[in-house]
Amino acid sequence: MGEPSGVNQSISPWKSVWKLGVVGKVKFFIWKAISNLLPTKGNLYKKKSAENPLCPVCNKVEETVLHGLWECVAAREVWGERDSQVSKSGKVFENFADLWMEFSSKLDERGLELVSVICYRLWLRRNDLIFRNFFCGPKHLIKAACTDITDFSMAIVEPKEGEIQVHLQSKEGKAETNIAYGNLHLEQG
Repeated sequence: MGEPSGVNQSISPWKSVWKLGVVGKVKFFIWKAISNLLPTKGNLYKKKSAENPLCPVCNKVEETVLHGLWECVAAREVWGERDSQVSKSGKVFENFADLWMEFSSKLDERGLELVSVICYRLWLRRNDLIFRNFFCGPKHLIKAACTDITDFSMAIVEPKEGEIQVHLQSKEGKAETNIAYGNLHLEQG
């Protein structure tokens, strides 16, 4: 139970998902993507909850998880971006679970974390288009994914025993305040 039909049963993707150093909602999103549980237009159409199965971004083919996160022309622009650590290869995948297994076998932990957050951000961008009529470009999406990873890693830094650490940063990213309790020191940049 819990294994998507397209996944080789002898090699489980779950270990690589749950050990990711990313926010829990991203892990849950990747689990849903691997399990084909995202409400894509294709999945909604099969349940008679959408008028058509076409991708809301390109309007050319059925929106599957794999299409939305990897094959769609807009997703390819993100993966093909110079700042992206993952390049779109010519390899064809049957479903997102197969693609995830490929990522898991070829990327180190940091690379897999970046891929997972980029996939999550691709889904958010798709939803922004549908519900807010807003669509950000590839550079903005990759930058946002990198910021998400940095913010998460800063949030989980363990303070030394007897210390409390607080990191505050302005929205502009300029002023930074660090407070440590114990050997009290304050830094303001």
